[in-house]
Amino acid sequence: MKFPRIFISEGEEAIKKYRSGGWNGIEFADVPMVFNSSNQDGQTSFLFQDTNPYSRVTLTFRGILMWYTWDITSQEWITRWSAPITNCDQYNHCGTNSYCDGNMCKCIKGFEPNIAGGGCFRKKPLSCDSNRFCLFTRMKLPDTMDANIYTSHEKKSCRHMCINDCHCTAYTLIVYQNGTLSSNCVTWSKDLVDVQTYAQAGQDLYIRLNGKKKNKKWLIIGLSVGAAAALIIIIIVVLVCIWKRKQKLARATAVNENVMESQTEENIFGAEDIGTPQLPPMDFGTILSATENFSDANEIGHGGFGTVYKGCLPSGQAIAVKRLSEISRQGTVEFKAEVMLIANLQHINLVRLLGWSVHEDERVLVYEYLENGSLHHRLFGDFFIQYMI
Repeated sequence: MKFPRIFISEGEEAIKKYRSGGWNGIEFADVPMVFNSSNQDGQTSFLFQDTNPYSRVTLTFRGILMWYTWDITSQEWITRWSAPITNCDQYNHCGTNSYCDGNMCKCIKGFEPNIAGGGCFRKKPLSCDSNRFCLFTRMKLPDTMDANIYTSHEKKSCRHMCINDCHCTAYTLIVYQNGTLSSNCVTWSKDLVDVQTYAQAGQDLYIRLNGKKKNKKWLIIGLSVGAAAALIIIIIVVLVCIWKRKQKLARATAVNENVMESQTEENIFGAEDIGTPQLPPMDFGTILSATENFSDANEIGHGGFGTVYKGCLPSGQAIAVKRLSEISRQGTVEFKAEVMLIANLQHINLVRLLGWSVHEDERVLVYEYLENGSLHHRLFGDFFIQYMI
């Protein structure tokens, strides 16, 4: 016997009313009875095993299969099991290509309801190259009347057998739990009939779907290559950013070093005068910061000698910076003479020189900044203003 089942049929035409779950070598999926099976001369027999010495199975006139055991304590027959009970137990209750789940009928994935004739039909017909499957677990397998069985197969080979058959609609691998570790591959090539889900027990059922399954191998390779490329790009971007930052810091360091070197090397007044209050040198970087790199917005005067910028020292003191132009052609000697002259002419009526700076081709003088009217106020004070009023 290829597919042992318990059937209940009605009338001379043997109309099926109930079909039990599949045989796994020990018991039927939805029948809580343990059997010993034996096969002799092509005939399979099942011997029921029970610890209770008195048991009986009856079929009522309504087609209900009843299993009773004798209770010695109560001295009566106790119902151990009966079938069919629910609507899902009725043979093919939901129609073809559908399954019963908790007394609810549902179409198998890839199918849609057939309003006219009941059951379900495929949304798209299968093609010979269709290799996609949907797994259903804890299932009562479809009726195996038209199924094909292949002995001694594994799940992978069973799957290939279904794919190689253009008419295959589903497959399963039945592993018998009777100690033999034998397995059979079962395939279906027509509509799936009398399918049901169990809360427990049941078997796996693979439904064939339309379309081809994507090759995971190439997908994994593509994702790996993409991830590696993205990682390389990120690393390159990070390295470029680090390199640019180092270059920027290097340029800033070089500027500062050049400023220090220029102020040291181009000591136009000699070492004995550089610390005197009359000739105070100033850091060129500080002047750049004070005038915002000689911004046009800070320009307050312009002439043939150069341009004057307003600035602010870190201490908050306002300054006027005279940046000598290149066209003035003033050399080191002339610049030294001008600085010495202004330094020696410090007077209340003159704008006070605060410092100087020489950097490469730059010649800069830093003066005290006076607002409009400041000189008048310094010379005459508030008394003169009150007197004039």
